[in-house]
Amino acid sequence: MTTKLGISAELGAFMAGAALSTTEDQQAILHAVEPTSNLFLALFVCSTGLTIPPAFLIEHFMVLASGVALIIAGKSILIASVVLLFGFPPHTAVRVGINLAQVGEFGFVLLSIASRYGMIPHEVSLLLIGITALSLLMTPFCLQLSLKVVPRVAKSSRYDEERAPLNGGGHGGNHVRHER
Repeated sequence: MTTKLGISAELGAFMAGAALSTTEDQQAILHAVEPTSNLFLALFVCSTGLTIPPAFLIEHFMVLASGVALIIAGKSILIASVVLLFGFPPHTAVRVGINLAQVGEFGFVLLSIASRYGMIPHEVSLLLIGITALSLLMTPFCLQLSLKVVPRVAKSSRYDEERAPLNGGGHGGNHVRHER
């Protein structure tokens, strides 16, 4: 249906998923499609890996590694800054920043469309797909890193809990202080 409307199949699948996620029967739908979803996820990951020749990965390893490091560092700092601006404590901001540092799977969809319409050269597309894939592979390591870094950050920072946005701080009166 989306192809007939001039929209890519990838974007159509994304829109369908977004529409289904807002229904009242969200949990039942999720349970019903989970096996199929896992199959398609496996096919998606495999097919993405097949688009990049191993020789290309080896030849451009330093560029790919530098791109992943830049993305993870940049997104960590940017996201942590936004979380801080919303009034959360520094240790929460650091953890959120590190945990969301990878490029999302939707990047593959955007790269696929851009490549298909010749908006980016093929080699650049391969580099960006490689950086996206490698950043996703780094996710478990980022999660472990955030667990190791955050306790040090939490111990080293003095945060006035009364300013925290989620515990009613700053209004005086009686409120419970939670250990973090």
